[in-house]
Amino acid sequence: MTIEKGSEWGVVVDVHVGGVVASDDLAREIGVSTRKAEHSGPWRRLPLDTLVVLLTTKVGRVERHETAGWLVIGGRYRGEFCVVSSLSFVGGRRLFSRAHPNDGRLDWLSITPTMPLRQRIGFWRRTRTETHLPHPLVRAGTGVGFQRQFARPVRALFSDGTVIKRVVGVDVVTSPDSTHTHIPAQ
Repeated sequence: MTIEKGSEWGVVVDVHVGGVVASDDLAREIGVSTRKAEHSGPWRRLPLDTLVVLLTTKVGRVERHETAGWLVIGGRYRGEFCVVSSLSFVGGRRLFSRAHPNDGRLDWLSITPTMPLRQRIGFWRRTRTETHLPHPLVRAGTGVGFQRQFARPVRALFSDGTVIKRVVGVDVVTSPDSTHTHIPAQ
């Protein structure tokens, strides 16, 4: 069940079993240190949504990948570019201020291929400081699914480091409460 505003998130458990490790953007999102610390329990088990991603490659093969983080498709500085995320942080930058890893939805951002290099550089510079991001060639949205076809093959990069090349189509859906992470209970 996705978290509701004002309610307690997760449950306290004695044993840390399974799930994903809270590191990088996920750790930043939930406010925990990424340093390895000895902790024997108790733990707070936090349910997380995942993004179920089907990527169609140029040769027609469909690649399936699941992540509790984000997916970046295309080139940041030229051509088509999309970000689909379950988190507000993507690569250390807070792109989606209203995102939450257990809200039952995904957030996306898409840059039109015609956006000039100079404007793209300015756009990414502003994402570092979370300043005002609107631009007529940038689209953003939220929902339970995201689909896109690409005129030219692009590269897909996942938050876990997985790279899939020569992608011509993407279909992403949210899978609520499909994994979990553990943080030290207070």
